[in-house]
Amino acid sequence: MENLLKKGYHGVVSQFNAIQAIESTTPHIHPDMKQALDHHLQGFEKYKELPPFRVEHDHSIPLFSGA
Repeated sequence: MENLLKKGYHGVVSQFNAIQAIESTTPHIHPDMKQALDHHLQGFEKYKELPPFRVEHDHSIPLFSGA
């Protein structure tokens, strides 16, 4: 990630953890968090297809024959 940033690429990394579970019919989301989620809503959508092929950053998972 650091090498990509040095080359001028940019991205967003986020992590959400539940601190305490509270039973509620209406979840409370802090306004700042809602703004951040709304701004990056596209990152939370389910994929409809595989990502495009990228020459510099192509990753693969070798499988066993017949798997």
